[in-house]
Amino acid sequence: MNTAVDSKNTLCFQRAFDAFLKGKYQEALGLYEEAGRLFGPALVKGNIQLCRNRLASLSSTPAAKPPDRADTPPASKPVPDTLAMAELKLELRRKDRLLRERYRELALLTALLESRDCSPGH
Repeated sequence: MNTAVDSKNTLCFQRAFDAFLKGKYQEALGLYEEAGRLFGPALVKGNIQLCRNRLASLSSTPAAKPPDRADTPPASKPVPDTLAMAELKLELRRKDRLLRERYRELALLTALLESRDCSPGH
């Protein structure tokens, strides 16, 4: 197995998860779609729907009047939605388990193919 490729692919999920937690739903959506192209759409279906739901709720929320400069609180990290975070962590654990299973299957198939290529008469 190519650990550099595996690491890059795993980072795709981590970057998407981080973007979602920061409220960057459009960025997270793009990263989850990229992961879907790499690993199959079923693996990221729930994540993509969560991103779309958040984007839809943002677009349906009326824009608030920007606060006066004196009323602006100091910059801070966005507070993540704990329910969404729990859902994402659960989904991430499921996907991580699926990926480990697929990697094991791939390792077994690779070993099988290598043993056939190395056997006498091939």
